[in-house]
Amino acid sequence: MNNTIITLAIAFAAVSAQAADTRAAAATVTKALTCEIADGKAAAVVKAVKALGAKPGKDENDYVLASPITVFGIDVTRINVTPSDGEGPDSYVAIFANAKPADIATAAQLKPLAGGFVRDTKTGRLAADVRDRTDVWLTCTPTQK
Repeated sequence: MNNTIITLAIAFAAVSAQAADTRAAAATVTKALTCEIADGKAAAVVKAVKALGAKPGKDENDYVLASPITVFGIDVTRINVTPSDGEGPDSYVAIFANAKPADIATAAQLKPLAGGFVRDTKTGRLAADVRDRTDVWLTCTPTQK
């Protein structure tokens, strides 16, 4: 009986630790996609994306999450994390398939500008525009160090 209780306690602790790791990874990715992260954190964001069980997407630096995360109240499963090339900052993109730009702009509190929507944050700039004719890309470009 004692061995069963100990085994259950160890299993529960392992599951709890894994859940905490998943929550931390989701928080890191969400901070990147909502532009609450400093430049130079792309490696940590990619590590968090992989911890969430993401698979490589069809394009370079694209990932498809195993389970959606919520960005400004909207679920997203396809993201892009592009590390700096040494000349520009990192970029983090939430890709909303078949979305309406105005809906994403409203959720992210963006303002219209030159055919898209933007908002400056404490750590960078959020911008939304339509790509591939139907997908809305919400891009965070952190301010360079």
